[in-house]
Amino acid sequence: MTARSDSSHSKQFQFHILGAFLATYDGEPIGGLDNGRLQSLLADLLLHQEAPLSRQQLAYALWPETSDRQARTNLRTLLARFQKALDGIPPLLEVTRQTIRFHSEALLSADLFVFESALLQAERSTDASTQLTALQNAIQNYRGDLLPDCYDEWILPFRERLRERFLSALEACSRLLEDGRDYERSIHLCQRLARRDPLCEAAYRRLMRLHALNGDRGSALRVYHQCADILQRELGVEPDDRTQSTYRQLLQQKGAEAPVHDVS
Repeated sequence: MTARSDSSHSKQFQFHILGAFLATYDGEPIGGLDNGRLQSLLADLLLHQEAPLSRQQLAYALWPETSDRQARTNLRTLLARFQKALDGIPPLLEVTRQTIRFHSEALLSADLFVFESALLQAERSTDASTQLTALQNAIQNYRGDLLPDCYDEWILPFRERLRERFLSALEACSRLLEDGRDYERSIHLCQRLARRDPLCEAAYRRLMRLHALNGDRGSALRVYHQCADILQRELGVEPDDRTQSTYRQLLQQKGAEAPVHDVS
């Protein structure tokens, strides 16, 4: 997904929908966009920015429990509110009787576009340095889940897909840093992965191994106990055999440099 951009023209609309919502024009925040339905509408358009969306589809997505007629009325009211918020700003939307899309002349930028473009660059590259830079760029632009305060059903699969892609980026970036023996930064990313997905044992195993590689056996052992506590509290289970095997390797270490094998 790419943004419409023009390097010779600095006045563009910029959206942050990964994490707290923010919309700006020419670097200045656009007021009047604190309505959750309006933010949901804009997110839907950004996620489908390559093609117009039908008004009927948008109305149903935003008000699934109302009648078609009421939903269409609500959408007209929402669009009027949006136009009022953009008073004095160039048009952003092209609205017809049937469809809504971003205006063809509007310059758009969004954290979502940067995130997905960076992931695509990492996937297409075979150079580790390029992959690392692209993944770091993607991670930097993922400041939170897609509109976390929006509870509309339509957004849930998009939010989950983007979240899974972010977690995969954390893991891939951590692996590249480990390959380059940059254990400190690799540990930091793996800690973020464990916080974001606290029931993922693979993240704890990786973190245990990274601490061991960094010469910090004590921290590696503490990670195991943290993992065991969380699994017992949340699921009522013990760590699986692979995690326990990693823990036993740590207990059997004779020195700080003893290897801990990857059993992920």
